[in-house]
Amino acid sequence: MSVALLVVISGVALAAEAYMSAADFDSKVVGKTLSSVTKKGKKFTAQFAAGGGGTFKIKGMDAVDFTWSFSGDTMCWEVYNNKECNHVVSKGAKLDFVDAKTGKVNNSYSVAG
Repeated sequence: MSVALLVVISGVALAAEAYMSAADFDSKVVGKTLSSVTKKGKKFTAQFAAGGGGTFKIKGMDAVDFTWSFSGDTMCWEVYNNKECNHVVSKGAKLDFVDAKTGKVNNSYSVAG
């Protein structure tokens, strides 16, 4: 994992969350099923495969393939011609995909398998 940054504001220490590295992602996410909901409330799953591919399925729709890659502590993936680049934060059996540019959480996922 990347080194966590420690910030002191008005005498209060705040630890930034550690982002997954490519090796962490390979060992903890690849081959597992990630579940979440779209911004419109539709359930979906994503399965990241070794080598930069995967399958994305929104409930009630056909599954589609996607691609993904890592550069430093940033994971980019493209599905439905939409590319999203995130820092991945592990929270036990959950993951947050944090937008690499804005720092806002794009989505939170449950991890199974």
